[in-house]
Amino acid sequence: MTSPIHTLIHIVSKQTMQNILPLLAVRPQRVVQICSNKEDMKAAAKWTEMAASEAGLSIEFKNEVLASPDPGLEDVQKAVQRILEHSEGAIINCTGGTKLMAVGAYLGAMHFPSVPILYCDTQNQTFISAGQSPLPALPSFAEITATLTLRIVMAAHGRAPEDWRFDTATPEQLSFGLEAWNLRTTQRQTFADCQFAEKIRGLYCGPKRRLPSSKSVLQSLVGVDPSSALEGELPSPVLEFLKAAERAGFLKTNPNGGLQLAVQTDKDPSLRSQIEKILNVLDGSWLELSVMNFVERSSRHQDAHWSVEPTKEGQQNAEYGETDLIVLDKNRAALEIISCKTTMTQPLEHLEGLRTRATNLGGSHALATLAVLYPGEDGGKTIRRYGKLLNVKVLIGEEISQHFTKHPGDAA
Repeated sequence: MTSPIHTLIHIVSKQTMQNILPLLAVRPQRVVQICSNKEDMKAAAKWTEMAASEAGLSIEFKNEVLASPDPGLEDVQKAVQRILEHSEGAIINCTGGTKLMAVGAYLGAMHFPSVPILYCDTQNQTFISAGQSPLPALPSFAEITATLTLRIVMAAHGRAPEDWRFDTATPEQLSFGLEAWNLRTTQRQTFADCQFAEKIRGLYCGPKRRLPSSKSVLQSLVGVDPSSALEGELPSPVLEFLKAAERAGFLKTNPNGGLQLAVQTDKDPSLRSQIEKILNVLDGSWLELSVMNFVERSSRHQDAHWSVEPTKEGQQNAEYGETDLIVLDKNRAALEIISCKTTMTQPLEHLEGLRTRATNLGGSHALATLAVLYPGEDGGKTIRRYGKLLNVKVLIGEEISQHFTKHPGDAA
C-alpha cells in the first residue's frame, strides 16, 4: 500500500496538458516543476499554476530552474535525486520535457524504489505506472478529462481567463440552432429566391452593408420589422425562421404585432454590437448555434462557447481573429476551434488563419475544424485539399451534424 502523495514532481514543457491531467488526478499539496532556464519554459511553468488555480486547487508551487537552456540527462537526474531526498510522499511524472529530460527524471527516480513513477499517455487516455512502486489509487483518465473546462485548458496554454469573453448559448438559442438547421438546409432555395440574407442586411445597413454609428439612427433601427425587407407575403419557411428567432430571444413582438430586434436600448455603448450580432444570426451565424446544438449531444465534446474573444483593446487582431466556437474534445484533452461558414470564399487564407488561431489558443495539439455548409462548384475538393495540407478538419454539409453526434466506436 502506497503512502499518501503530498508532492508531485514534473518536467515543464509547452505541452502542458501532460502535466495538468496528472496534477488534477493526484491533487497534491505541493508541486515541484523542473524546467530549463529558457524564458518560454519559465512562462509555461506559470501557465500550469494558472490552470491549477482555475481548477480550484490550492497548491504550493516551487520551480526548480536548471542552469542550462538545454538540460541533459545527468542534469535532470541529479535534480530529481536532490528533490526526492527532501520530499516525503512524492510521485514523479516523467511525461514532460525533452526525451533526455524525461529519461533523466526516470533514472533519478529509480534511486528511490518507494517513489511511484507516472507516465501520462494522452493518446491511449490512461495513466501508466512506470516505476517499482505502484501508483496510488487515481481517478480514471476519462473522469479527469470530464472535469476540464475551456477556461482551465486556455489557462494551461497561457491565456488568462479574465482577459477573455466567454459566451454560452441558452437552451432557447440551442433550439433555434436546430430549427434553423432544418429550415435553412431543406429550404435553401426558398431563402435564396427571396434574397433573404441580402435584403435583411440591406434593410439595416444600407448599400454599404455597414451599420451606422449614430446613436439616434441605431435606436430608430431597433423598431424596424425585419420582415419588411421582403416584399409581399412571406414564404412559410422564412416566417418560421423569424418566429424561431423570436422564441430564441433575438427578435420580439413590437407594439403593432410585428417583429423587431430584441436589444437592450439602455446599454447605449453596446447597441451597435447588439444589432450586429442579431443581424449576423439572421444572416449566417445561425449555423454556429446549429453546431452548438450538435455539440450538446456529442459524447466526445463538452463546454462549448460561442464568440470567444479577447477583451483587452488591441488583441482583436489576426493573432486570434474570428473565433466562432471553441469546445473541448474529451478524448484528446484538447481544444477544438470551429469556424462555421454557410459558404466559402478564399479558403486558403481562411484555413491558414484558423490553424494559426487554434495553435495560439490551445497549443500545437489544438484541433482546428472548418464547418462549411455549401462549399462551391467543385463540391469542396479545393477546401479539403487545403485542409489536409494545413491540418484542419473540413466538414461539408451533412458531415457537420454527423461529426458531432457520432459516438465512439462508430465507423469513421
